[in-house]
Amino acid sequence: MKDSGLVRIKLVICLVKKDDIAYNSMRMWQAASGVSKYDGIVSPAYTVLVPANGESSTFFGYQFKQTEMKQIFQRNSQGLTSDTWNLKYPLLSRIKTSAPERTEQIKIGEFLTKLDNLIAVNQRKLEKLQELKKGYLQKMFC
Repeated sequence: MKDSGLVRIKLVICLVKKDDIAYNSMRMWQAASGVSKYDGIVSPAYTVLVPANGESSTFFGYQFKQTEMKQIFQRNSQGLTSDTWNLKYPLLSRIKTSAPERTEQIKIGEFLTKLDNLIAVNQRKLEKLQELKKGYLQKMFC
């Protein structure tokens, strides 16, 4: 077989399933994580956390975004500067968090998700009203 001159790249695939939490180990201190809505793959730059013992990934997804947790992630990251801070899984796995019982976790996650959805709907309404205002202003002051 003739060499095409292309560099051969080994593709590393990281599987993620619905309700897993994927996080970027280089940006966890900035809350670079999210709960997956789908089964699929993520970049090897991400670590996939699978909820254990029926824990609510939605609850922990919100918890990971809190300022206090981001500060804990930052303190546990390794590296000289923020550009190189890294929170690999062995370090993350040693961080202790508190959480209510599973049923309460689910209720909290559902409540916060409903609030996020309500905020999103109202944000879209606000954007449409701002666009409408801009159009009226252009017509009135052309």
